[in-house]
Amino acid sequence: MSETRVSRTEKLIGGEGVARLARAHVAVVGVGGVGSHAAEGLCRAGVGRLTLIDPDAVEPSNLNRQVQATVLTLGMPKAEALAARLRTINPDGVFEAVVAAARRGNLADLIAPGLDAVVDAIDDVEAKAALAVHCVRQGLPIVCCLGAARRLNPTLVRVARLGDTRACPLARALRASVRTEAPEALAGVIAVFTEEPAAKHEGPEPLRPLGSAPFVPAAAGMAAAYAIAGVLLGREREVAP
Repeated sequence: MSETRVSRTEKLIGGEGVARLARAHVAVVGVGGVGSHAAEGLCRAGVGRLTLIDPDAVEPSNLNRQVQATVLTLGMPKAEALAARLRTINPDGVFEAVVAAARRGNLADLIAPGLDAVVDAIDDVEAKAALAVHCVRQGLPIVCCLGAARRLNPTLVRVARLGDTRACPLARALRASVRTEAPEALAGVIAVFTEEPAAKHEGPEPLRPLGSAPFVPAAAGMAAAYAIAGVLLGREREVAP
């Protein structure tokens, strides 16, 4: 019997699991180094519909870690370049590009009814907090991806409840931001973070933009895809007890 795009996945999660993923609609907010890998992981796992949200265009500095970044996509909106790539992996999937920045004032429009889960892979703490609170209040599962820049070791990436994160300054800032507005988010939000301390800045250039390499963003993105798949398959407590 010939194999299909999902036949190997089916051996792990069964036919009903494959069907669940195919019916799912997930938004990936921020499709840079972490978010692009999360989106591709979800696509390859068989999630049938992805909404990809990002305001930026592909730049040369993205070539070291973002899956949609090639010399052929420079200057294209990241969301559109990624959607085009995912269509070559699963021509039957629905991949929508939204060229916009997520912020408190537009979340009701971006995170529309009909979604099954959200990946947060944006950098801005205020926007991350607003997105987490919005999703928790809507009863919408969300996986927040935390700091991946200035790190090299992919083996230290972890998945936990937001309230159980550690050793990550961005996680600390996010916890503080959501604690007063929606303390239930500390237990309701799944987070992907790394226990690796941020590397010291090297060289004469300014600290920002932050240094990065492909290893940790890729691992964090795949961890986020794994967490989302677990939620969609009804295995959330296995992913983050």
